[in-house]
Amino acid sequence: MLHHEPWADEAHSWLVARDSGWLRIIFSELRMEGHPGLWYTILWIAIHWFHASYSALGWIGLAGAVSGASVVIYLAPFPRSLRYLMVLSFYFLYQYVVVARPYTLLPLFTFLAAWFYRQPICRVLQFTVALMFLSWVTIHGTIIAIALAAGYGGHAYREGAFRDNNLRVRLIFATFLFLTSLVCLVLLLWPPSGSLAVDEARTFSLSQHLARALAAIAAAFCNFIPLSLVIAALLYLWSKARKVRVIWLIAVIGNALAFGFLRGAPHHLGTMVVGSVVALWCGWPTSDQAMAFSSGGQRWYRVSIVALCLLFAYQSWWSWTAIRSDWLFPYSGAQEAAEFLKSNGADKQSIEGFDYKVTAILPYFESNIFTNLQVRGEPVFLHSFSVEFRGRATLSGTTRIESSWVVVGTDGKDQAKAIEYLSNAGYALVHVADGTAFSQADFLNEKQTYLIFRRNRQWGRTGDKIAGATSGAQ
Repeated sequence: MLHHEPWADEAHSWLVARDSGWLRIIFSELRMEGHPGLWYTILWIAIHWFHASYSALGWIGLAGAVSGASVVIYLAPFPRSLRYLMVLSFYFLYQYVVVARPYTLLPLFTFLAAWFYRQPICRVLQFTVALMFLSWVTIHGTIIAIALAAGYGGHAYREGAFRDNNLRVRLIFATFLFLTSLVCLVLLLWPPSGSLAVDEARTFSLSQHLARALAAIAAAFCNFIPLSLVIAALLYLWSKARKVRVIWLIAVIGNALAFGFLRGAPHHLGTMVVGSVVALWCGWPTSDQAMAFSSGGQRWYRVSIVALCLLFAYQSWWSWTAIRSDWLFPYSGAQEAAEFLKSNGADKQSIEGFDYKVTAILPYFESNIFTNLQVRGEPVFLHSFSVEFRGRATLSGTTRIESSWVVVGTDGKDQAKAIEYLSNAGYALVHVADGTAFSQADFLNEKQTYLIFRRNRQWGRTGDKIAGATSGAQ
């Protein structure tokens, strides 16, 4: 946590909470964000009630993640070796811990709901409250909550709970609460036409959407696609045998479809791992049930434990490589870029910023420093997930630049074009703040590099400093 530099998505949530009233966040901004409001509410309280600084962001996420790990270690029905390997695996130790996003709360509320799932049905209201919190974490959490609710309904029916008047009233009231929560989510999150997610989703055909969904399942468990699909199939068969098939299908296939039909990104792959774990949790045999297995059943039970330990041991190696990389190298160049701009007094002059990634620089300043991204009466973040923002933040051949400084966030693909275009416009590349988002194994999600240009001929346009900076960028 001490070495991790927040990137644009982490910064964006902070800006939303810092620069908006809570009612505006809930009733206006969420539909553009695509996420429910729990994470923004926590950040809003931390900022406006406790005056937390930006450096607290990661620790807030860490608190939720450690709580989730504690639920696994102390409450999960799995053998101890499997519990520890789970919390050491990539998504539970790095991706949903160090990277401070709503997903840091996903394991906590998912596994609390799974724990209540296994409690007596008379505790259905506590289970429902856990589901409601889970559904307000992310859309992926909402899908898992629906999966758990569907599985719970089937479990209650098999147990004959509806024949008991008291339990029937509790179940009906719990269902009403959960459905009301889902309706509120739909009303608050239904995206407007200017949402970037909606516009991007329309660019894919049905076959492309389905291919993306299948690719998500194939990449979630291991790097070897055929083996990953085999693991998914075995998990489904196990869930079917333990009568939690509905939970696995909705939680895993539902999140895969969300990946394929919405804006799927590599960090969303862990939601399918979380969905699989919750199905395992709900269907895991008690010690008495395991003892009652036949000799063949006992054998397969032990094989299942060993196989799961191997899977999470492999994903623990992902954790090691990601943590090692984040420790040695910058995750994002935003902090370095902000420090460079401050040390050169650039924030006292006119600056323009291009690409969504420049959002990660703004939390280090009290106000919006980018003149091209300012709209009177609007907060700093200006709907960063809107088509309008992307239009303002796009550097193209028709962009007119008049500021003293220019900052370009890049993933490396159009870096050379940006340097060439701004050099021709009379700007010199004076600093490169490099960064890379680290993911599973040695996968590098994307570059998060910031190119800083200055309209000042004393720096030269082809001198040694520029050549050195360009070399560093490459």
